Amino acid sequence: PVVLDKGEGQLPNLVGLFRPLATTETGAFDATVDWTFAANDIDVFLARGTCTFEQFIAEKCTISASATSETAKPEKLRLANQPAGTYTLVVVNFGPGDESIAYQVVFTPGTAAAAASRDSTAGGLDKAKRVLRGVVRD
Repeated sequence: PVVLDKGEGQLPNLVGLFRPLATTETGAFDATVDWTFAANDIDVFLARGTCTFEQFIAEKCTISASATSETAKPEKLRLANQPAGTYTLVVVNFGPGDESIAYQVVFTPGTAAAAASRDSTAGGLDKAKRVLRGVVRD
């Protein structure tokens, strides 16, 4: 396994973090996002290809997996048997307050068993389209 990306920082209410990821072989993604206050709703999405804030709001991203529980803390997402290529990690703070987050994406090459996250992407995307107001810029 290799850590593709990790970080920590502020994620204001109704703002998203978009992080590009790239792999050179088939494998599995495991993403974990944790935050300070259990009262906040943080959702996690993994998109195939490049996904920008504007594309996400317009529902133009190909979402491969999501973790959109309103009560789970931390949010964990797993997606196996994915081809090499470009992906985008999207972390959204639906609030009600500002947050400090920590995230990590681990990639395990060669994983063959198909698996997906526990939640449907439809509800999270609909919620994002209605309320998301900004993006964290690196």
